Amino acid sequence: MNYAVFQFINDLSGHLIWLDSIMVLVSKYGLELFAIWLGFVWVLGDDRRRHIVVQSGFAGMLALFLNYVIAQFYFESRPFVSHSVHLLFPHAADASFPSDHTSGAFTLALMVLICKRWSGW
Repeated sequence: MNYAVFQFINDLSGHLIWLDSIMVLVSKYGLELFAIWLGFVWVLGDDRRRHIVVQSGFAGMLALFLNYVIAQFYFESRPFVSHSVHLLFPHAADASFPSDHTSGAFTLALMVLICKRWSGW
């Protein structure tokens, strides 16, 4: 199932150039974009929003640390290592699980849900 879902998504690459560009941007610079966004919220926000920035930053670091720990005990190779796929840009053949991008997005969404329930939903 893991590969079937991946293949479905990967088959879209090369057909929608604008979507490929967005995926490359988010994949390569997602962490930096997230940090810039938190910086804007910090500078332009009130004390409540600054509190959310601090909580989101710590939660993100905790999620990445947990990803690192899990990857030390369980290794799931990336699909391009064992299958023929269309890569939008080169990537290291490190562990694909747990996903840093998925963990980061989930952590951000969870923090927004906890801190600002209406926006989180």
